[in-house]
Amino acid sequence: MKKTFTKKTLVAGIAAALMTLTATNVNAKETFIYGQNQQSLIVSTLNEDGKTLTPKWKYEYQYDTLGTMTEKKAYRWDAEQMTWTPAYLLTWKTERPTLQKLSENK
Repeated sequence: MKKTFTKKTLVAGIAAALMTLTATNVNAKETFIYGQNQQSLIVSTLNEDGKTLTPKWKYEYQYDTLGTMTEKKAYRWDAEQMTWTPAYLLTWKTERPTLQKLSENK
């Protein structure tokens, strides 16, 4: 009986350690950093070194005189060109929003 209890305790401890390591790894890969002001939002990811960022998305907003959002333009970061590439434009008219795709990239 003592051997069975020890084995179960050991297995449970190893399983807990593996779950913790896996959860830590997942969180590091999914750490997003947001930089926002009234007209734009930049979404970046925290790199594995924990000190540098990689930009991913940038959103620019337009508002009417009443302060209602009328346009949202999205850009993807192109790491090779080191530039923002337009992805889509979402505009709000009186009845419903309109989506215009600006690039063929995923």
